[in-house]
Amino acid sequence: MKVWYSFRNNGVYNGSAPAFFDLKGKKWFDDLVANLPAIQQGVIDFVQSRGKTQGEYFNKELVEGQTWEGFGFLLWGKRNEANIKDGDAFLKYFFPIPGLVSFSISVLSPRTHIIEHFGDTDANYRLHVPILIPASLPDCGFKVSGTDVAWDNIFAFSDAHLHEAWNNTDKPRIILMVDVLREELLPESKNICSNVLSLLELQKLYLSNKLVRNAPWYVKGILRHLLLWRIQLTGKSTMTGA
Repeated sequence: MKVWYSFRNNGVYNGSAPAFFDLKGKKWFDDLVANLPAIQQGVIDFVQSRGKTQGEYFNKELVEGQTWEGFGFLLWGKRNEANIKDGDAFLKYFFPIPGLVSFSISVLSPRTHIIEHFGDTDANYRLHVPILIPASLPDCGFKVSGTDVAWDNIFAFSDAHLHEAWNNTDKPRIILMVDVLREELLPESKNICSNVLSLLELQKLYLSNKLVRNAPWYVKGILRHLLLWRIQLTGKSTMTGA
């Protein structure tokens, strides 16, 4: 398949990935479903032991209400070793999965909405794993390409499609966000991770630098390629597993 990246397509998804994936029958997915209670307890223990989250998601323009926070462990191949060391009780169920590239604990504050947006690529399965869900639809939920879904079970979707999340309750919502490369793209893992990291770096520059925000599209394109080349040549990125 030809991989779709948001920057090359003006951010609007025009690829062929379905909005949702049915992963039942894949051993690693079925194992996650079977071990969900142990995963949930391990994550709850981790969050309680830390006392507070690691920080907010860098793109605050996506958030209406209070905050979208969490803990990062793995971000498109970049590891947060300190968190990984303390998370074995639940990470042991995920790290053996072929193609695992990102893993984080996502905490959505009460009365908070993540506005609709497109993701960066369609190369992955994005899994949402419910940990603490204060209510079901319509008070707390998720929408992909016009379809509402509750966090009742583990589900997989393509975040390249337009999607949003909301928590209209008085308690925080906690899930795991997990990215697994699609099987046919495993040989391209390094290149895909580098491309997405360059896109995330460009987003950070766009949000923090008026010159970048106001630059013509072709200048942003050149900058994105420079970021990509640096990541590919050095293996280093300003994005981290945190």
